[in-house]
Amino acid sequence: AGSMFFGAAGELQTALDDLHRREQIQVVILRLKRARNLDVTTADVLLAFTRQMAKENRHVLLVGISDRTEKYIKRIDLHGDLAEGSLFRSRPDHWFAALEDALHHAYEIIGDTPHCEERGCRLRGWLVRREQD
Repeated sequence: AGSMFFGAAGELQTALDDLHRREQIQVVILRLKRARNLDVTTADVLLAFTRQMAKENRHVLLVGISDRTEKYIKRIDLHGDLAEGSLFRSRPDHWFAALEDALHHAYEIIGDTPHCEERGCRLRGWLVRREQD
C-alpha cells in the first residue's frame, strides 16, 4: 500500500515477473485499493504484465481501484491491453465487494480445474458460502 510512482516500479516489476514465471497461474488479482499516485511508469509495468499474460490466455484483474485510477489507466492503455471486465472499482456499499466480484469473475474464467475436481475447489466453496450469508 502507498504511493505507486516510478520509484516503486522496479519492485512491482520483480513481483509481477515472479507471478508470470508461475505458468500454473491463470488469473492474477491485484488489489490496488490503497495504491496512490499511480504514474505512467508503474502503470506501464502493470499494462505490460497484462499484455504478457493476455498473450498466453492468462488474465489480470485490477481490484479496488478508484474512479480516478480507472480513468487514468484507461487513458494510457494505448494498446488496449485491459480485457473487458478486468477493472473492479471500489464500492462504498461493501468493503470487499470489488474483491468478491473479481473472485467470481476469476472462477468464471478458470472454472473447475482438474486440481479442483480431485481435491475440491476452495474458491468455489468460499463463493457459495458467501452467497448463502
